[in-house]
Amino acid sequence: MAFQKDGGIQKVLQDIFLQIQHGQWITILGHNGSGKSTLAKVLTGIVEPSYGVVNRDLHGPVQMVFQNPDAQIVGETVSEDILFGLENYNFPLDQCQERVAKALQQVGLSGYEQVPVGILSGGQKQLLCLASAIAVDPHVIILDEATSMLDPASRQRIRAVMKEWHSLGKTIVWLTQDMEEVVLGQVVVVLSEGRLAYQGTPRQFFYAPLSNQMSACRMLNFKPPFVVEVVEYLRKDGLAMAVEDLPIKPEELSKVVTRR
Repeated sequence: MAFQKDGGIQKVLQDIFLQIQHGQWITILGHNGSGKSTLAKVLTGIVEPSYGVVNRDLHGPVQMVFQNPDAQIVGETVSEDILFGLENYNFPLDQCQERVAKALQQVGLSGYEQVPVGILSGGQKQLLCLASAIAVDPHVIILDEATSMLDPASRQRIRAVMKEWHSLGKTIVWLTQDMEEVVLGQVVVVLSEGRLAYQGTPRQFFYAPLSNQMSACRMLNFKPPFVVEVVEYLRKDGLAMAVEDLPIKPEELSKVVTRR
């Protein structure tokens, strides 16, 4: 993937080979400028690669939620914004209001149908964007740092909605720089300067096979979440566990600490 800049060609993505399985939750991690957003747009078809092949074997719509909600809201009221997407997908009119109500209920905005978009908070706007995405019943939802500008309550709401959506067999592609969000997925992919720098499970990403080795997380200059930092300390203090058993979530850590 490349674009023209100052009379020359600058590559944005290169040497990317990535397979996303139906029903998978994949986290794409990378620092600013790593190519995450460009990759997301390629996956959705918003941007086509200048070379290479993208095979989209899909069973339904693909929806994307951007970092800045104002970049994708088009309706004057909450209901109008969701209806815009439904009408573009040619849903029957007799289904639309039901879909609007259901989507708003899922994101916690029931009763907001006629509220002007301009008076919503930033978190509510992002929840509206998510409601607009799920209203069309997409098979794939791509979230491009969709929680980075939100308060903790709105962030937790979006995570909860996506966990529920994933449990229904939907594919989630979650782009982030937040280490706490890496543990949500089944696979983590790291981009660095437009290249694929790592691909594996979150647990493998956070932990090296031996306690005296450096993890992929630290080798790629990321700061691990608090849970992992605690376990790193415990490993140096003599904790012996196979990598596949090492905790990455608070509830897993509490069991390890209790046993000790």
